[in-house]
Amino acid sequence: MAAAGASRPRIMVDCRMALSSGVGTYIRNIIPLIEKKTACEFFFLGKREELSAFSWCGPERAVSFETPLYSPLEHLVLHGLIKKMKPGLFWSPHYNAPLIGGVRRLTTIHDVFHISRQNVEWGGLKKSYARLLLKAAMKRSALVLTDSAFTLEEMRRYGLPCAEKARVVHLGVATPDKAGAGNAGSHFLFVGNVKPHKNLKRLIEAYAKARLSGCPSLPLKIVGETDRFLTGEKGLPELAASLGVKGEIEFTGRVTDSELEALYLNAIALLFPSLYEGFGLPPLEAMARSVPVLASRAASLPEVCGDAALYCDPTNVDDIASGIVTISRDEALRPKLVQKGLERARLFTWEAAAEKTAEAIGEALAS
Repeated sequence: MAAAGASRPRIMVDCRMALSSGVGTYIRNIIPLIEKKTACEFFFLGKREELSAFSWCGPERAVSFETPLYSPLEHLVLHGLIKKMKPGLFWSPHYNAPLIGGVRRLTTIHDVFHISRQNVEWGGLKKSYARLLLKAAMKRSALVLTDSAFTLEEMRRYGLPCAEKARVVHLGVATPDKAGAGNAGSHFLFVGNVKPHKNLKRLIEAYAKARLSGCPSLPLKIVGETDRFLTGEKGLPELAASLGVKGEIEFTGRVTDSELEALYLNAIALLFPSLYEGFGLPPLEAMARSVPVLASRAASLPEVCGDAALYCDPTNVDDIASGIVTISRDEALRPKLVQKGLERARLFTWEAAAEKTAEAIGEALAS
């Protein structure tokens, strides 16, 4: 804690993604807890009218910064803001940390998907720019936070300079007020943005096969934004139509928090055969709501889900289909998964994530 009369260190936080999924979920959950655990004064960059709506911000601490993400211009604008406000630390909750400016940096890197082999949508130029930003963020940051041991290993795998300054800080999951519907669930559920690495093509193919193999006649609701992405996926409704299950698959698009809560609580199971996740919050969110989880045995998901999920090979449509049939029909398995899931979800809290992040802020300021 700061001594009496001492000035409080200023922390600037890039919150342009506060309303998005993914990074936005991270910002909205961890920021309200951080200030209580540090002696710092926080300022938040983004659209003032959006940020001012958050109780943890307020208009007096919202700094206008609307330059597009991933653009070279953002670094010039950031440089000007940093010179004007002179923060003790700049915290980037994504890898596009300031490239210029004499300021200590703390950067949270949730994954390195953009430079990974799983990113088949980007060409060499885009991947090279992403690698430039990642390497610069790691080299210039006092500390780097990442969501999983898997992502830390990926950083090493792709030759990023991080080993001595990276800290793994697992994300958290909020405890809901209600439990899921269990056997009375009215649908299968997928939660995640509609991108190729989410493996929705194979999921739809597997769902169609599972329907022919005796799984319950329940619709599949795919919840997640479909537009606005550099790496989106097209043609999924057409695929569902060609397989004869178009009327049984609903693409909800982005939903409100209350709508998402209802979708979780009324699901018989979460189906999550993703190929690449830096952490993967939806399985934990489902587990916290007593919803059984079918997850892929890939990337960070075994680290996050432990023994509380039924696993499948995400590259094998038949194996995904078999998992769908099993998790929906095995009435002895589902209660076991629910109980293990509840126990697993309790291990991941935003309070613990905020505590470790506050420690990192102190360490970065002292560096």
